[in-house]
Amino acid sequence: MKRLAIAFILPALMLALSLGGCKGKIKPKDDTDSLVKIASGADNGYLIEVFSDDSLFVGYNKIYIRIKNKSTDEILNNFTVSLNPMMDMGTMQHSAPVENPPGANADNLYKGAVVFIMPSMAGTWTLSVHAEDSQGNVADIDLHPIIKLPAEVRMLSFESEIDSSKLFLSLCAPQSPEVGLNDFELAVHKKESMMSFPPVNGLTFSIEPEMPSMGHGSPNNVNPVGTGNGHYLGKVNFTMTGYWKVNMTIMQGQDTVKSNLAFDITL
Repeated sequence: MKRLAIAFILPALMLALSLGGCKGKIKPKDDTDSLVKIASGADNGYLIEVFSDDSLFVGYNKIYIRIKNKSTDEILNNFTVSLNPMMDMGTMQHSAPVENPPGANADNLYKGAVVFIMPSMAGTWTLSVHAEDSQGNVADIDLHPIIKLPAEVRMLSFESEIDSSKLFLSLCAPQSPEVGLNDFELAVHKKESMMSFPPVNGLTFSIEPEMPSMGHGSPNNVNPVGTGNGHYLGKVNFTMTGYWKVNMTIMQGQDTVKSNLAFDITL
């Protein structure tokens, strides 16, 4: 009887262990699961994949690049990556502000940014991605993204009141505003030529949020200060849900660059 019981028990235990082992196998998290895949392309034995936080729009877009060995699927992190956006309007071409990735991050993604300064309806955007490793291996792809206008403006263009230069002011954060204190990050670029849009440092900002429908503002806001590469970081306080205007004035020393600017933000 004991041998008979063991004969039944052992297979049951083995089955239970097998099932338990299957349940324990968790698919590894993909570092791009939370991103939107814009496009991909192959060149010289490499696969280049391009991602963003959302569909591309007029304004500041974070761009993430992943490079793989096409034959082995190995993710590579030893490349230098550069981005080159170009708008073809038929009779003329121009580029846009760019932040090239400094290198691969901990997730083996090359993180940069492009400020698309107009929608695709005015012409055709091409985003060229150039990748080169230390041995001189090169991979190049050209994408043709569709750039849309966001529901609320995320990039303002204007002439400086100091020297009439063309400036582009981008809202980088908050991307998903919430009630309470939010990071308020701006980026400023200058049109130096049709192909050059360098960052602008050395500015000072004052911000004043208001809720027009309720006739009030909010306390505890922090004016953005420069963090380098044309970026300015502060805090904006939204005390309730609804439609807000964040009014801004930009100064350079004692001179006004631009006043009466505002970003609309709806929670």
